[in-house]
Amino acid sequence: MRKKFTIIFLAFLLSFTIFDLVTSKSTATAKGSSVTWLNRGDKTNTTSRITVKSGEKLSYYINVWDTNIQFAIFKNGDMYVTGKVGPGVYDKVVSGAGPGEYSLRLYCGSRDNQKTGCYVPSAAISSK
Repeated sequence: MRKKFTIIFLAFLLSFTIFDLVTSKSTATAKGSSVTWLNRGDKTNTTSRITVKSGEKLSYYINVWDTNIQFAIFKNGDMYVTGKVGPGVYDKVVSGAGPGEYSLRLYCGSRDNQKTGCYVPSAAISSK
């Protein structure tokens, strides 16, 4: 009975993890969106650039599992906004962001002291 329960539990856990990894990275694939993530061995990762047109709003989404990370939003290649976030889900609109090309970069630890061991299954930047 215990072996059967363990197998069912592991199957459920595996299916949930796969579902989370697949859906979290594919939900922001609409036009004007770009996604990235951090695996435990990564120090940093970035999205590709998106274009924000006049009248559109810039937003970002970060899902941090268990450690503090730092992020930076770049506008036309220059650092525009930075922040630090801990475990949780962050879905924010960047106020005052005008037209331009934007990207989101994640840092495990901080920009100046990058490390490994962070897990961010999904992060995105988008224009709405």
